[in-house]
Amino acid sequence: MKKDYSISLDIIRVLAMAGVLLVHFEQAFPMAEWIHDICSTGRYGVQAFFALSAYLACAYFMKPGASTPEYYKRRVLRILPTYYAAIVACMVYLELIEGGTPADPCHLGWLRYFLGLQLWLPSDNFTVWNNCCAMWCMSDFLFFYAVAPLVFKYVKSFKAALIFLAICMVVAILVRQGSKQLSRELFDEVRLFFRWNPLYQMQYFAVGIVTFFALRENKIRLGSIIIGILALAHFKSAMMAAGITELCILLLPSAAIQLKGKALNALRLTSKYSFHIYLTHLLALRAAGAAALLWWAENSPGFYAAKLAGALFLCVVLTCILELAQRWCNAAFRRKVRS
Repeated sequence: MKKDYSISLDIIRVLAMAGVLLVHFEQAFPMAEWIHDICSTGRYGVQAFFALSAYLACAYFMKPGASTPEYYKRRVLRILPTYYAAIVACMVYLELIEGGTPADPCHLGWLRYFLGLQLWLPSDNFTVWNNCCAMWCMSDFLFFYAVAPLVFKYVKSFKAALIFLAICMVVAILVRQGSKQLSRELFDEVRLFFRWNPLYQMQYFAVGIVTFFALRENKIRLGSIIIGILALAHFKSAMMAAGITELCILLLPSAAIQLKGKALNALRLTSKYSFHIYLTHLLALRAAGAAALLWWAENSPGFYAAKLAGALFLCVVLTCILELAQRWCNAAFRRKVRS
């Protein structure tokens, strides 16, 4: 298996984050139609994150002495403090500054986000209770991390990974067909709800697992052909984004990338905080837009300039707050272990 892919993975992570940022900035600011079309493809950056996360999880479980409790501990300390801090920030802004949120038909309210249930429970207000500040994907991440030890108990070879991918794709087809039927009987947004559901999105995680075993068993050519066919068969789709991500891992060794000094440090820093930025950028845009309206007329040049500057500033501030929350939780855990 090829070694030292850290730089390649960092580049992929940063590009995936940039894609997500572009699509949301494209929605928030006026752009020429051709720029709009380019930026809108960035929405598939999330599936690139899914594939990359599965690849890294697989790399952990295939190491000698890999421990399921240790895996859960690492995931909890890495993900939950940052994620929960982002939820609290959204709660404070929406409830105290914007004046509240509509009632949750499941009567869970913000608890559905803390439990990762936003993409398991439909609602009549998708943007609040299923996808507040782009946090829909956390249902998918948390589900994958929860079931990963079970998956890797059985998936331990390239062949098994292909079978797992096939199963995930069949499940995705069934979910998609079911959502089409329900959208006729209920409401159109239920189709989007099911297309973002963890059961549907598992196919993108499976692509990352196939990639890992293709490298591990030195089946790079076969793995590249299979993933390439999948990507081309799903042109301009999330599967294409996941496929291209994994092809880069298969075919682009870190040795071919020459980054040193400040460029390398900037890449690593951006990669390290990509998760924080993802969780904060939409809230920053929303709050900055509301603040800009206090001084500028909506849709004026001054409004957009103030919104952009404010969003960048707030994103940095919120990212720092999330990082402090994570460090505090990690330090508290270490103190408890020592005691």
